[in-house]
Amino acid sequence: MELVEGPTLTERIATGALPPNEALSIAKQIAEALEGSNCGPTVVSGWSRRLIAAQESKRPPFLFVQDVAGGAPRRLVEGAAAGAVSPDGRIVASMGAAGSIVLTPVDGSQSRTLTGVPIGASISRWEASGRYVFLKASGEFGVNVFRVDVATGHAEAWRTLAPSDVAGVRYPTYSLAMTPDGQSYCYSYGRRLSTLFVVNGLK
Repeated sequence: MELVEGPTLTERIATGALPPNEALSIAKQIAEALEGSNCGPTVVSGWSRRLIAAQESKRPPFLFVQDVAGGAPRRLVEGAAAGAVSPDGRIVASMGAAGSIVLTPVDGSQSRTLTGVPIGASISRWEASGRYVFLKASGEFGVNVFRVDVATGHAEAWRTLAPSDVAGVRYPTYSLAMTPDGQSYCYSYGRRLSTLFVVNGLK
């Protein structure tokens, strides 16, 4: 999203009621911005910042960091639509080019790239100690979870999560949530048990 200098909407409203035409104009701009963007803040417990993913229409996504107390968001990672903050709040992990993870320090210093990770995987979360990053990738009947050592870049298959009965399970409708220690998790999936076809005009 474009960063525009000037008073915030809250500050503008504080000066008095908006004329109908101005209110309609602002509402239209907000609707257009939301339609052309994919954004949402990630707030980490105990972290003094928040991670924001934003994408302007027809442009690559971007990760921003912003102090929780306020101030303008600061650009951090270009080309990333999602990221995960390390337990100590110092590094953001995001997916880079096919088969890579980009580790970007929040202070803006030089990022580091880990290669050789599974193509098609996405970031799930950091492990509690900060040693590993968990990745997830949809499989034919389940979600495959990988664990990547951030020091060495070594990626290993950690676990495959799937329902005991895979009849009608549809790929790739999985989402995954995990606790920091990786011992508890939940996931969702879609199941289609039958398909009904209607055919007209048969003779």
